[in-house]
Amino acid sequence: MPWITDQTCLSYRYPMAVPLQSLKLFLFGFAMAIYILFPLSIATAASVTPSYSSQTWLTDNGLPHNAVAAIAQTHDGYLWVGTLGGLARFDGVQFTGAGSLGAPELENAGIYCLQVARDGSLWIGSPIGLFRMQQGKFSRITEIDRQTNNPVLAVYEAKDNSIWIGTREGLMQWKDGKISQFPQTNILSRTSVRAIHQDDDGTLWFGCHPDMIRLQDSKMQVYSRTNGLPTDPVRTICRDHQGNLWLGSNDGLTRMMNGKFYTFRGKEGLQDNFISSVYEDRHTNLWVGTYGGFYRFVNGNFFAALNDEQERYDLIYTFFEDREGNMWVGGKDGLHRLNAKKFNTYTRKEGLAHNNVMSVIEGKNGGLWIGTWGGGLSLLTNQTITNTTFKNKNRTLDLVLALHQTTNGNLWVGTDYEGGLYRLQNNAYIRYTNSYLGSAVRVVHEDAAGNLWVGTSSGLNLVRNNKSIRLEKKDGL
Repeated sequence: MPWITDQTCLSYRYPMAVPLQSLKLFLFGFAMAIYILFPLSIATAASVTPSYSSQTWLTDNGLPHNAVAAIAQTHDGYLWVGTLGGLARFDGVQFTGAGSLGAPELENAGIYCLQVARDGSLWIGSPIGLFRMQQGKFSRITEIDRQTNNPVLAVYEAKDNSIWIGTREGLMQWKDGKISQFPQTNILSRTSVRAIHQDDDGTLWFGCHPDMIRLQDSKMQVYSRTNGLPTDPVRTICRDHQGNLWLGSNDGLTRMMNGKFYTFRGKEGLQDNFISSVYEDRHTNLWVGTYGGFYRFVNGNFFAALNDEQERYDLIYTFFEDREGNMWVGGKDGLHRLNAKKFNTYTRKEGLAHNNVMSVIEGKNGGLWIGTWGGGLSLLTNQTITNTTFKNKNRTLDLVLALHQTTNGNLWVGTDYEGGLYRLQNNAYIRYTNSYLGSAVRVVHEDAAGNLWVGTSSGLNLVRNNKSIRLEKKDGL
């Protein structure tokens, strides 16, 4: 398995040059309301962890290979997907292989890293060398072939527009059209460089095997096990919005804050120590990829992400956030797109009495009363659902159509067919037996004078002082 690293830690790096016309279908399904991500047994976590719906693309959908190692978006809106079986361009509908785009060498080659430069060019790192696509044309950087025969593991554009290239034999730099080993004599020319990141102040960080290197103003500092680095080798580097440095390694996730290291373990919910990728999105959410799925970091704890079938993902290689705010995840089992859900839907899966919901009201105690047709009443309180299902002869209390709670706290329940009207008081149901109400009760309402208005399949009824008056056409209805 090659060393793979995520090179796009800081999200939304480049301004949008043109509308995303080639990604029109990315907008499909954004407001789709499907099952909530977390079951009620961990409802507290769900309340602070936004849910996502997902879609996956595999080789059956045109992806060159199921293992996706790198993702990038060029200025024209296309998404580029680097797999262990070739490079492809994705327009939201179909994939176009590199061979069809004029790069036959990248048709079946493994792609380890992608980087979009400020000039719009796409840099491609692979086991067969370094490539660049500029204005739709691919070229091979042959200068690097004379320097090394090893794979290109990391590509990163610095603030001075130079391109840093991490290989298995060391670090190289592309600047002003020339490539050179950097520097000529030190640890960076003898070690594998897997991750590259630059701070706002120009400081460069290099994840190596087994050390991490800090380069500032031509001064180099080496972090290793002997001087405080708790984990190695460093496979991925990400700086968050608070200035903390996150390091992923074979031995856990480490945060470097104010010069001090802290490694997260299982007690914070991170169950996998093999960290493959770390990414912070535009909303400051931290995503952590491991060899056993991925996690989101919320309020000091990690929560494992589940797909729409409530299953965990497999080995994760990389994350990327596109300009529309979609999160893309590349892993062993395909290309995944995650959309933040705009709605949470409560179903039987979450404990609801029945999926056919006919009426919803807020109770006096702040809970939510839910009337279902087929399962009776449910009460949602503090993300916990309790059901009050009655199995009587006519099943009338299972077929709820209308709900209303009066100012004195009585809950009125209108049921279907000849069930009529019920009142819930002191945890007991009392059926209102007036003959006019012996039909399907569709709506109940209390007016300012305390009168109860009941709409049924056979007309409108006014309940006053426990007596019912039927209003008909002759009364102006």
